[in-house]
Amino acid sequence: MTSKPFLRFVPATGAFAAIRIDPVASLAHLDDPLAQLAAANMECKDYIVYVGKHVLRHRTIAFHKENVDFVVQGLPIPIPDHHIELSTFIPISPTLGSESSPPPLSPSGDFPWSDCYLTPFISATVRTKTIRSNKPILCRLGMFERARCSMALEHGRTRQHSLQRAAEENGATNSNMPVPSSPALSALDVNSESKLDSDMRSMSDRNLVASIRATNQLKEAPNDMLTVTFTHDLPAIDKLNDPRSFFEEVELISCFTRESIAHKARREADEAEADARRLALGHRADAYHKLNGGVWGISDENLRPEHESASAFRSRLASRIRRFFHVST
Repeated sequence: MTSKPFLRFVPATGAFAAIRIDPVASLAHLDDPLAQLAAANMECKDYIVYVGKHVLRHRTIAFHKENVDFVVQGLPIPIPDHHIELSTFIPISPTLGSESSPPPLSPSGDFPWSDCYLTPFISATVRTKTIRSNKPILCRLGMFERARCSMALEHGRTRQHSLQRAAEENGATNSNMPVPSSPALSALDVNSESKLDSDMRSMSDRNLVASIRATNQLKEAPNDMLTVTFTHDLPAIDKLNDPRSFFEEVELISCFTRESIAHKARREADEAEADARRLALGHRADAYHKLNGGVWGISDENLRPEHESASAFRSRLASRIRRFFHVST
């Protein structure tokens, strides 16, 4: 008896994966054929990401959320104005990084590109279809490396916030004052196995508790979120694209969304105006028929008495018609 193949969710926690925006699925909630046509003509690229955050993936949920951190190629440049330091970028083996970089991440399986880094400052929350596959995960961090990566990313974000607070407290007049130095990674116990083991157990416990709680609150990801597809097949990706292009694609989809919403609002306003005109014309038609019926015999008061001359009758009737339309309009 052959055993069933083991199915894994795509993406898997700890995996490096490629994502591509699905513009048609991202705009489906608008129910707008023009927006769908524009989306179908978009050309979207593949981007390499790390899926580090544990989320609940369940086969009963058609679409779920994923949190991803983007991989960049080439040593990023520090941005002092945004309080971003070189030490906050994490190299991915075989890349070694700079002297201030944390030790490189060592995934299982080959990472197909060189000179690559993870950054705490380029990330996204996306919507994706829940699928499972029996294909292998080609490049993934183990539990130890996953915990170390999580700590390094959090250190980078904390460091930026610390520098930002220091700059705000010092003020513009004291901009030349020294800022807090970046603590050595050894001081953070990044390579301390005992601490990482403890963190891994704590992370596992938190993930278990979160999964138990979330199982009772299974929810679809909102259908107006940016929707992407994932693949673990990194060797099939011919180029590592700059994440800035991803956000340019996101902005284009946002532009389609705004235009669709504005077009729908204009269409509804035009329809409301047309309805108002039809209603007004209907009222006028009712008034005309009512008056017409009264003039031509439905109301006795419009009949000419025998003692009234024809000219007097016409004058009285004309006056009544003018008075009626003046009141009606």
